[in-house]
Amino acid sequence: MGKYYAPAARLYVFGLAILLSVAPAFGNQNTTRDKDQPSIPNYQLVGQADVHWLWLKLYTAQLRTPSGRYNQQTRNLSLQLTYARTFSRDELIKATLQEWQRQDIYYLAQWAVELSNIWPHVEVDDRILLFVDSNGYSHFFYNQSFIGTVEDTAFAQAFTDIWLSENTQKPLLRQQLTGYKP
Repeated sequence: MGKYYAPAARLYVFGLAILLSVAPAFGNQNTTRDKDQPSIPNYQLVGQADVHWLWLKLYTAQLRTPSGRYNQQTRNLSLQLTYARTFSRDELIKATLQEWQRQDIYYLAQWAVELSNIWPHVEVDDRILLFVDSNGYSHFFYNQSFIGTVEDTAFAQAFTDIWLSENTQKPLLRQQLTGYKP
């Protein structure tokens, strides 16, 4: 019986190898990875804050804008997260989706697919930076290297609302990031 399964197994492994070798060609079509890739802007710090879960530090967030000031109409901005713990790409995406649901923020399921094509697994001291340009496109950088773009302008608002909306789960964090002084 084993002799009949061996050719099938070889064919399966061969097919899997081909699939894995061509998979990047079928990745996120809205991801820019060529000579037109953006660079990290030299914006001024608006604010920063550490994010904790119970007593565990998860990451440090920094918000930057061209002027060093933020208001809800600010379009050009960068938001950098410096991780204090290891997280898989799936954990990052799951947390993002949960927060959109918790805040009742409109989002598209396609965004999770795009993020899975862009975001990496992160280790301690890794940085993911979101740069929202004047067109409202969301460019992501991993440890200073460009990793992809989400060109849906609604994504930028939904993603930054996790930290910057009035309905954020952590209002003190929002105040620290936006430079709000009561």
